[in-house]
Amino acid sequence: MRTGATGSFDEGLPTSADALASAGAVARSMEALASGRSLVSVMTALTGQVAGAAGWTGEDRSVLLADLDRVIDGLSVVRGAVLVADRDAGAWRGAGDRSFEAARGRTCGVGVRAAGAQVRQAEQLDAAPAAAAAVTAGLITIGHAAVLGKVAATGTAVQRQALADPAVQEALVEVAQRQDAGTFQITVDRWAATVDPDGLERDHQARRAERYLHLTHASTGTFLKGRLDTIAGHRLALALEALTLARRRTTTVARASAARTR
Repeated sequence: MRTGATGSFDEGLPTSADALASAGAVARSMEALASGRSLVSVMTALTGQVAGAAGWTGEDRSVLLADLDRVIDGLSVVRGAVLVADRDAGAWRGAGDRSFEAARGRTCGVGVRAAGAQVRQAEQLDAAPAAAAAVTAGLITIGHAAVLGKVAATGTAVQRQALADPAVQEALVEVAQRQDAGTFQITVDRWAATVDPDGLERDHQARRAERYLHLTHASTGTFLKGRLDTIAGHRLALALEALTLARRRTTTVARASAARTR
């Protein structure tokens, strides 16, 4: 190896290890692309095969639906991994898009809002790898993983640190296997509250501080705009529901009275 005043002759050149890693990455990408094309072919075939699903037995439909649910959830995890890698690579910046979500929405045609939801889901799955792995293994649904991922990605510092422990994630995944996603959300909320009760109180106070309610009266009607905490929102919903029921009863009574006087 020759050297000079500016350093070694081969400084900065790729090593054999770099070359092997690059070759491996290329091979894996080619395999993934081939698998993706196979998925498209399978989807196309299934589209025709399910045309007569109305004539199947209920058991056959249930079996296929269960398989499809698992595949769709698992592919969401796969897409999430690719989205995170694509975001971090930064190649999207050269197209003039204001954000990765905007770039994603433009290239896949779903728009910024839907793309944002995809990216958030990807970030949450990336923050909870044990949950993501459980989805692809068919142990839990993407809904369960989203519950854990949200805490892992956007919880308080104490909560994120606790959930970063693989043993904690695995324990919660075991619980998730015995509960539906809605019940699991309640379980994780309670767990998060015990892990960081001070953070829970701070979040509660922050939500209360963000509350507002505006009523605007115009000739075309009254407009309601605002943001309420969960409890106040529930109470408002009950009040509106009670008002709607009262109006329906009043209308029913008036119609019945009118019918009797005819």
